Amino acid sequence: MSMFKSNPQAALDKTRRKLADVEANITSLKVKRAQLLATADADNIGEIQTVNKAIEAEETARTIYGDKVKALQEECRKITYQEREEQRKKAIEKIAAKLKKREEIAAELELLLVRTGHLFVQLTTPEELEREWPFPRPAHGWALIDRRGVERELAWASYGLCREHRFPEPSSVGLGVIGVTAQGVAELVRQQNANIVRRLEIAPIADDLLDEAVA
Repeated sequence: MSMFKSNPQAALDKTRRKLADVEANITSLKVKRAQLLATADADNIGEIQTVNKAIEAEETARTIYGDKVKALQEECRKITYQEREEQRKKAIEKIAAKLKKREEIAAELELLLVRTGHLFVQLTTPEELEREWPFPRPAHGWALIDRRGVERELAWASYGLCREHRFPEPSSVGLGVIGVTAQGVAELVRQQNANIVRRLEIAPIADDLLDEAVA
């Protein structure tokens, strides 16, 4: 009984071996009974009766061991199920923690997308730079940002989402579009700013002085 409680699998293995031994004994006793029945000795009835009782005892033992095997199998099944439930619980705890982290990342990504919209509006809203320039304007709209260029760069940055339903990963090389070289929003704006400053550096600021000199 202690083995049954402490280690049902060991008890089951032992019981199965006992059952196999009983099966072997029954087979051996039946062979012996057949030999006794076939002998010419008419006075061996008592010996045959002894074998019959032994067969009956072994068959009873076989039934008991068979029932015991079934009981132990059920006990092992229960223990295995309990162990798997524990494994399930631990696995769910680990997975739930990672899923929680996934939710946090998703929330952060969502905020970044909202932040992207705000930054786009701030970037493309005119800052009225013309007011800071005290001279004649060098060209129409010279201080405006190239909104179409910014939109183009953002579109290429999200090309995978629009066409392939995926965002380009940080390690991605290019956009996979023949004939297109994306430079990025920051580089585009840097170039535009440099052009604006360069245009201001060469913009005429003394035409009126030249007119006065001629007069």
